[in-house]
Amino acid sequence: MIFRKQKMRTWMHVLLLTISSITVVLAQDEDTGEDRVQSAKVALITRRLNLTTEQSSPFWAVYDEFDKERKENIRSLNKLKDRFQVASDEELKAGLKQMVEVRQKDVSIERDYLNKFTKVITSRQTADLYKVEFEFQKAIWDRVVKGYGKNGESLESERVAFLTNKMKLTAEQAKQFWPVYNEFEKEKEKAQQAASQVRNSISSGSSEEEIKSVLKQLIELRQKEVDSMRRQVDKFLKIVNSRQVAMFYKGEIDFRRKIIREWREQRRERIQDNMGGRRQQFQERREQRQERLNH
Repeated sequence: MIFRKQKMRTWMHVLLLTISSITVVLAQDEDTGEDRVQSAKVALITRRLNLTTEQSSPFWAVYDEFDKERKENIRSLNKLKDRFQVASDEELKAGLKQMVEVRQKDVSIERDYLNKFTKVITSRQTADLYKVEFEFQKAIWDRVVKGYGKNGESLESERVAFLTNKMKLTAEQAKQFWPVYNEFEKEKEKAQQAASQVRNSISSGSSEEEIKSVLKQLIELRQKEVDSMRRQVDKFLKIVNSRQVAMFYKGEIDFRRKIIREWREQRRERIQDNMGGRRQQFQERREQRQERLNH
């Protein structure tokens, strides 16, 4: 297989294309505790934005709508990808187009709520909000990856093997597919670097208008991601069939679910081991006390 191994941050970019994606997948697991995750995020936003009494109520009203719309959009995308497994060829072609449109809607939601947020909080607070959302999302995923026990090239190699099997690529197809995939990954990495530079351009001396300009630039970069995805689908369809392309996109979320599922199982085992160890220590101390009493 011809495949250029990507740095971990490039794959993170794929996973974090929408900042709610990880918590939505985690929320599908009843053992995860979605309420705890949401409460932790709300507490972090409250602390970092330093909202005034006057700002608090209108801000959370807008934010709750924003969060609900994003999650509903991501769930619709996940459900669409899940249907790829049993769809006909014609349904797959239509589904791939719909998938891009769902991503487009994600950008539209961000653009719409950017205007709503800047009406109830300052542009600087809005910029801080987006930064907090990204940092929180990344922290969750970092915790999952750390618990999973793999990272970097090891995790990326496992992902590539998973996707190759999911797509049922032939050796000849793989030689054509992965170099094209790598081209788009380079494009995404450049976009990610550009977004980072734009975010970091905000300083303590930046005016409200300058920050508004930065926020609009970030939305424009998100739009470029969707445009890139549209080109990616078209180019993939020239190399492999629609079912294989659909399985690539479905495979991305399936692999993420696989990691989360295995991480959860490993976490449960560690908790049980710790509980067993504590029970054993308690029993030993109890026996020691009883032995001292007998003497």
